[in-house]
Amino acid sequence: MKMLTLIVVVAAATASAVHADDRGTSKAVEASLGEAIVLNLVEAPGDVIVFHSRSAVRLSGVWKPRPSDVAACEQFAQDYFNPSTKLLPHQFKAYHRQYIGIKRGKRRLLYLNAFYSHHAPGPHFKEQLVNAYDGGDNFWGLVCDPRSGNISEFEKNHGM
Repeated sequence: MKMLTLIVVVAAATASAVHADDRGTSKAVEASLGEAIVLNLVEAPGDVIVFHSRSAVRLSGVWKPRPSDVAACEQFAQDYFNPSTKLLPHQFKAYHRQYIGIKRGKRRLLYLNAFYSHHAPGPHFKEQLVNAYDGGDNFWGLVCDPRSGNISEFEKNHGM
């Protein structure tokens, strides 16, 4: 097993929203938002990161992303998951997001591993890659190029 270290990029947040109930009465509701964190692999785990319920991620090495790389991919991914696409059942920010810097040749990319914040598997998700069996669209991943904004390899977990 490879050792992981952690840098917290964005603290957890709570957002207030106003929702109307069945009678049309408005009330403030707090919604828990997921965190965005960077997992730094100390060494590359070979040429793939294997997931239980989605395709393996190919890589030739790892790198330590800068906060600006993560911020760029956060914005690109949020745009990609615009609510009109209906690709996800929850808002993008409702997922905890683990970012891993992966290399493919000379390209430096980020792999985004995400899971719905209500399914957080305990505090270890801030230090270890979450790798769930099944889970459907509550667990997903993608590759982001922080320079070009290209999003690729979006895949949800199998099951559910």
